Amino acid sequence: MKIEIDIDLTAQQNAQLYYEKAKKIRKKIEGGKKAIEKIKKEIEEIEKEKKKERKIKIIEEKKWYERFRFFFTSNNFLALCGKNAEQNQILFSKHFKEEDLFFHADIFGGGVVILKNGKNAKQEDKLEAAQFAACYSNAWEEGYSSIDVYSLQFSQVKPSTKKGEFLLLGEREWYKNVELCLRIIEANKKIISIPDKSKMRAKKEVRIKPGSLERNKAIEEIAKFFNVEKEKIEVLLPNGKFEIKFSYV
Repeated sequence: MKIEIDIDLTAQQNAQLYYEKAKKIRKKIEGGKKAIEKIKKEIEEIEKEKKKERKIKIIEEKKWYERFRFFFTSNNFLALCGKNAEQNQILFSKHFKEEDLFFHADIFGGGVVILKNGKNAKQEDKLEAAQFAACYSNAWEEGYSSIDVYSLQFSQVKPSTKKGEFLLLGEREWYKNVELCLRIIEANKKIISIPDKSKMRAKKEVRIKPGSLERNKAIEEIAKFFNVEKEKIEVLLPNGKFEIKFSYV
């Protein structure tokens, strides 16, 4: 390091000169640091706005029925299933119409399944909706391998005083010994569950049935298989234990 000294100045004057220069340099450094911090904050704000825009875009792209469990039958009829008593009530009050069918497993507790335009659906579509209702009932947690499911028309289902419960009238259409079996697949860049009876196929599938594997472990393994967050799998699995089979179609 070289230091220039003005021979016409005293040592104290030279020291004072360098002190003043050092002060100016420190001010420039401090100013530079402040400028860098300001730029960082501006970048952070821009990133936050971008994230908000992305979230808004995702919300806009989400279909109304995706708040429920759902699938499209082999003949493209939409089936909706409530995740809890509140959603069962919403399905009944807002989305159950004259041309639809109401499905429920023959056991206390479980998701209501509404097959949109179900009156015009084929028997295979009804069987798929019935299997969906069977799988999202308490039968899974109880360890059943199969259960009976029934369907009713719009005029046969009335609201009850208890949220998520209904008054059922008249003769029911029965689907006997419906197997509890689902497949988890990726469709249109979304991970969804479909009844095993569905004709839909995907490149990667996980077939699940009631078994001995703990739910948390099943969620972990399936999430790893699809390389997605565990939360995306957790909402699809019924309560209970599992037997799982991974496959590439």
